[in-house]
Amino acid sequence: AVAERRPSVPAPDGPLFDAVPSAVPVPISLGTPTRSDLWIYSLAPLAAPLTLQATSLAPAQLAATIDRTEVRNGDFVAVTLTPGLAARSGDVFVVAFDISSADYHMDSYLIATVP
Repeated sequence: AVAERRPSVPAPDGPLFDAVPSAVPVPISLGTPTRSDLWIYSLAPLAAPLTLQATSLAPAQLAATIDRTEVRNGDFVAVTLTPGLAARSGDVFVVAFDISSADYHMDSYLIATVP
């Protein structure tokens, strides 16, 4: 766990994997969908594709969709962020990503702001 900087001990079988947003925070505009990328990586080859899910923690104010749910090391996933009618200037949103394999999962987060 320490060698791979794993967040859990004991470390599960298989390589460490995660998802990293292309920008932090992601600026979004009211009334306009914004696209950002999410980079999927692992520290070693994966035996099978990973499963990816996106969840907006404020679904009434921000919808989050991804262009695919099956991902592999090195993939870039398009994330579309669409502010709802309740979103206001100055709002800060969190989108959670669950990345999972057959025996392990990681949560990663994207922060979006409305300037």
